[in-house]
Amino acid sequence: MSLNAQNIQNWMVSQLAEQLTIEADEIDIQEPLDSYGLDSAQAMILASKAEKLLGFELPLNLLWLYPTIEALSERLAEEIAERKLELETGNTRISKLEEINLDLGAEVVLDPTIDPLKVPLELKDEPENIFVTGGTGFLGAFLIEELLQQTKANIYCLIRAGDVESGRNRLLTNLQHYQVWHDKYGSRIIPVLGDLSKPLLGLSREQFNLLATTIDIIYHSAALLNYVYPYSAMKAANVLGTQEILRLASQIKRKPVHYVSSVAIFESTAYTGKIVQESDSFDDHEGIFLGYSQTKWVAEKLVKLAGSLGLPVTIYRPPLISGHSKTGVSNTEDFICLMLKGCVQMGSFPDIDYWLDMSPVDYVSRAIVYLSQQPKSVSKAFHLQHPQPIHLSQLVNWISTLGYDIEQITYEDWLQKLQSNACSPDNPLYTLKPFLLQRWTEEQLTATEIYIQARRPAEISCQQTLNALAASDIICPPLEPQLFSKYLSYLLTNPQIGATTGNRWYLPQGRYWGSVIRYIWNVAAVLQMYFYQMPWGGSLAIKREVFHQTGLLSKWKKAFNEDTIVLHVLQQQGLRVEFVPSILMLNREECDLKSFFGWVKRQLLCPRLYHTSWSAIAIHGILTTVLPLTAIMLLLITYLHGELSINGYFPSGLAIYIVTQILCLVILEYKVRGIFQRKGETVPSIDVRTIFKVLLALPLTQIVYALALTEAMFIRQVEWRGITYQIKGPWDIKLVKYQPYSYSEKPVDSIVSL
Repeated sequence: MSLNAQNIQNWMVSQLAEQLTIEADEIDIQEPLDSYGLDSAQAMILASKAEKLLGFELPLNLLWLYPTIEALSERLAEEIAERKLELETGNTRISKLEEINLDLGAEVVLDPTIDPLKVPLELKDEPENIFVTGGTGFLGAFLIEELLQQTKANIYCLIRAGDVESGRNRLLTNLQHYQVWHDKYGSRIIPVLGDLSKPLLGLSREQFNLLATTIDIIYHSAALLNYVYPYSAMKAANVLGTQEILRLASQIKRKPVHYVSSVAIFESTAYTGKIVQESDSFDDHEGIFLGYSQTKWVAEKLVKLAGSLGLPVTIYRPPLISGHSKTGVSNTEDFICLMLKGCVQMGSFPDIDYWLDMSPVDYVSRAIVYLSQQPKSVSKAFHLQHPQPIHLSQLVNWISTLGYDIEQITYEDWLQKLQSNACSPDNPLYTLKPFLLQRWTEEQLTATEIYIQARRPAEISCQQTLNALAASDIICPPLEPQLFSKYLSYLLTNPQIGATTGNRWYLPQGRYWGSVIRYIWNVAAVLQMYFYQMPWGGSLAIKREVFHQTGLLSKWKKAFNEDTIVLHVLQQQGLRVEFVPSILMLNREECDLKSFFGWVKRQLLCPRLYHTSWSAIAIHGILTTVLPLTAIMLLLITYLHGELSINGYFPSGLAIYIVTQILCLVILEYKVRGIFQRKGETVPSIDVRTIFKVLLALPLTQIVYALALTEAMFIRQVEWRGITYQIKGPWDIKLVKYQPYSYSEKPVDSIVSL
């Protein structure tokens, strides 16, 4: 099909309608795409589909250079025609889809109507009314909490909303989400309906002047943060929005401005290999390649310029901000969290020389509020860096000790793995993929390579900040395993998961054939329990709220066992069980054949009673036992009858099956030993005698399992440790005979009492 602007336009309308679950006629082709609430993941999905349709890659900033469907469709149609002409003529060209390089210095122009000295300066030791931007963000939530705790002031929060009540609800929801909401502060939070990206903050002149009269001090933390948007897409919010904050501070009366900048302003190549102090100037901007960093550089220049004109300003430059050091609460959609979750999910981190410099959000918010209350802070800049960063390899080691199966691989291999694994929004790295894979320079360097190779800057000093905080009790928490354990626990929490489970692992060594057969059977059971989400009570963790939501306790009273039923109950609530390979428990006890048979029979009875996929489990069990046993029988029959023409098929099929079993044993044994090694547990090596015994036990395992499965399908009475139960149905279990369990302190055989 020949693609023209109309074809592309119709396709984009239908795709956008499908993604947003709205009718196609509700989409205005002249309306900016971001007005439909298109988030980064949705934009990536749309761009990915467009690339498949068009047959060429789209620049990352495309949706922002051509923000409407109409403009984008026309530009893409032009690009198709130009590429076709290029192929026909052989003449190369420069794509119009790339943004022209900016002169950031020329962008630093403060509106001349902003003149702080025209109005009187009013400084209050105890402000009554504080204006905060970014209240629906991560840092903003903790800033609001700290200001509420450290002052008695009312907190006016700029927010985009249809009405005051909606605005209040948005603020409340954000504070609750980050676990910093307290009912007693409700009356002190006042929504201000506006828009940072618009003149006068989206307020009328009268509203703007009234706000300027009311407010005593401003904390400006709002910013549009995106790693792939160009400067032009973020200028309105980050640069012009900051200018409007400076206008507000210079209106009616001069008010102090506490501006949250970023260490990203030092990304220029001029700082390569240098140590940057808080008091150093930042005139250089060449080589700053991220649109976000460019806007922060220009915005801070405007703040500095306003400060030179008489406005009391203080600047705070945080690095990447991590979760709360005590609760672990984090912004799950920021760069740190997406990288941590994505790399853990992918099973690998890049092996690069990178130092993690991130500060917990409670340290950053407490430091900002404390420093803002010190008179000596005016006109200064503070670096909220972590004074003791850690190397990436150290973080990977810590995560490994928590039981996660991860490794460090070369950066090139990691990029390839990212390309092939992060193919859908299911992987957290999906939304970072454009940023991580984009070649940002003429040398075709990725963002990571730019930072690592260029070493810009070598170090950002925070000594002036530490000196200013010395009189307080504010100390940046050390980056240590306990802190990252909190972060990972919070980040990997999934609202769809109601419980987590591990599994048991048995040793094949021992005197009894029952121990060897149990080992072989358990290898298959581990895989089956993983695929069928079958929890094991020995390492089962259930969310507290599940007990209230599901009535699990009342179910337990009537059930035969405590673990398999958990999945049954959770599935009724739309929840699932998550299998965690690292939660593996080693069982060193032995068992004889009789004990194993009784035990595995009870194990199979539980899914028969409560598992929703029991039919599939039973069929799977039958196929993996009956077929190989049938093959053995047919092999014997054909051999006895001398039917050599078909004799070869049976041993071949049986051999393939046995080899597959052995491969599963070897692979799982290798993986499991790695897990136990990271946990510091010693697992005895498997000698030749044990290997030979395992091979002999393979067909015996099939026979025992087939018999146990058959009996489990029809069993109506179970005896367990002297207690006899009658099984009439899943919720109709009766005690028939009870004999108290007796424990002997005399030395006995190590056979486990199954």
